[in-house]
Amino acid sequence: MKPIKTIIRLLAIASLLMWLATPAMAFHDGGVAYCNGCHTMHNSENGQSIIPGGVPGVTGDSLTKGADPSSTCLNCHSGSGSYHVFSTTGGNLTPGGDFYWLTKTLTFPSRPGSTTMKTRNGRNCGHNIVAADFGLVADSDLTQAPGGTFPSAQLACSSCHDPHGKIANNTRQIMGSGSYGDPTPAQGVLGNYRLLGDVGYRPAPTTTFTNPAPTATTARTSAANETNSNHTDYGRGMSEWCSNCHTGFIAAGVGAHRHPASNTATLGSNLSTNYNMYVRSGDLTGTSATAYLALVPFERQISDRTQLSSTTTAGASSSSNAMCLSCHRAHASAFTNAGRWDFEVQFLVDSHPQTTDTGAIATDQLNSYYGRDVAAVFGTGQRSLCNKCHIQD
Repeated sequence: MKPIKTIIRLLAIASLLMWLATPAMAFHDGGVAYCNGCHTMHNSENGQSIIPGGVPGVTGDSLTKGADPSSTCLNCHSGSGSYHVFSTTGGNLTPGGDFYWLTKTLTFPSRPGSTTMKTRNGRNCGHNIVAADFGLVADSDLTQAPGGTFPSAQLACSSCHDPHGKIANNTRQIMGSGSYGDPTPAQGVLGNYRLLGDVGYRPAPTTTFTNPAPTATTARTSAANETNSNHTDYGRGMSEWCSNCHTGFIAAGVGAHRHPASNTATLGSNLSTNYNMYVRSGDLTGTSATAYLALVPFERQISDRTQLSSTTTAGASSSSNAMCLSCHRAHASAFTNAGRWDFEVQFLVDSHPQTTDTGAIATDQLNSYYGRDVAAVFGTGQRSLCNKCHIQD
């Protein structure tokens, strides 16, 4: 009997190790999660609210566990760590950016050496989602989306992300996340990249999406820290999807938008060559195999997400294209207009925040460039990263 007991123990240990090695399924897992993860029918348990700081029986919109949709999302997605998008330090170095920067008001010299001071208000640094439980309020400068009509007062996480994960014209079961380049399961389909709203999604009474969710693949670990070899690899359709709300920035016609950004905005041989050989200002020794810079991403014009790689360091090809996220972060950044770099300085070392800025904390400067010491990585003479494609420095 002793050998049998030993075998049973070994099998039990093996089963435990297999269970521990199996990655935990995501809450959304590509589609709608369990309903009471976000909603509460009565918001009362033994006379107490199940919502932290809430009032028994009083719920948010649509019986949510927050005062509004974004507050409900941030109940899980605030703080530090993977899949969190609103920290207290700006240390969530996610591909989309950290809503922390919306809360920062900085005061600094208008230019190096000047005694004239300038104030940068955080509301100008990203999408101003309304999350009353977390102190995030609507944009006080704009009443609707630039280049569109989406009302600022209704901007929420769910304005872009469909919390129910619906796919347009889908007749099969959603079996998992479509964010990681996994092959489509035989029994069903994978969800949209990052649960982005699909054709027909209606996040506001005045807005119905007409363009589908984009093709992209991200590393599961890039949710915590984006780098040049651990990042989102973009396929196609991002700018078209952004234009569901920002129609004017992709519309055809003279003056309709400031910079080409769409599936048709291909880099061609000249700009792609520039991208690949550009290392920094004054250094054009780069090669296509290692040219990728996460601060200046692009789309590869690939529709099959399994052909994308979140760990690739390969640069651009002539068919690659510029997109909205080549220059901007989707959520927020340390810089005006959610820029991936500071658009308002000549040299990146003069970017703000700096540790000497009024309103800044010690980690702001390093976090603003995703852990990069700009002087060490690019040199003190590095100019705008527009030059990654255009080389005018």
